[in-house]
Amino acid sequence: IRRIFAVRNGNAACNILARFANGMSASVECGSKLPAGTEDMDRHEIIARRGVASDRAVDTQVPQSSIYEWTDKGPAAFTDVDTELFGLPNEQIWVVRAAFAILMKGELAPIWNQAAADMKKYADAIIKSDAENKPVTL
Repeated sequence: IRRIFAVRNGNAACNILARFANGMSASVECGSKLPAGTEDMDRHEIIARRGVASDRAVDTQVPQSSIYEWTDKGPAAFTDVDTELFGLPNEQIWVVRAAFAILMKGELAPIWNQAAADMKKYADAIIKSDAENKPVTL
């Protein structure tokens, strides 16, 4: 990412425009005011000159789960396919998968550390862009 412009509404919402080194652009819309206890929701969409691609079925707003369970303890849903991870929250599942990946392929560690440093740089640019109400060149 070479340039970022962002507008935030406190910690409730953020709209981001980004320009890549290859000249392509991206926009990101984030909202974070779901009711307490609500599962995180996301939708990824690519808008191109000749159409749109999404990771959701047409007209679907709520994510679907891979497995649904109705028991005397109430309903439960699971989206991961690794049975040993059932019951863990999504945040913990990704930590387990990341740790396993690093243990299996140690050369990923410096790559992922650099990606984390880059994400921090982008987050700082988003905050600065919003505060100054102008694009930030990286």
